[in-house]
Amino acid sequence: MYAATQGFSLKNYLLEGGFGSVYKGELCGEKIVVKQHTYSNQKGEKEFKFEVDVLSKAMHENVVMLLGSCLEGNLRLLVYEYICNASLDQHLSCMTEIKPNS
Repeated sequence: MYAATQGFSLKNYLLEGGFGSVYKGELCGEKIVVKQHTYSNQKGEKEFKFEVDVLSKAMHENVVMLLGSCLEGNLRLLVYEYICNASLDQHLSCMTEIKPNS
């Protein structure tokens, strides 16, 4: 994942999530997103395992697919498909601006 995100570089940094940083990358020609969990405490560990468990079972067109995870030493990574159509909050704000015809 280090190579896929070019060393978790700032140019690939997308945002800070609840339990870590999120980076875009490319793996075998496919665009991906890597969430790097930064909390190694018990709550962070529990959140990581919960996310892996729930998202590995989720199969729906409106849910980003979890492609894989990594648990090695203190390293906790989640790998998702990359969706490049902006964020949910941007879509929702656009929808509230749409007014029905009078």
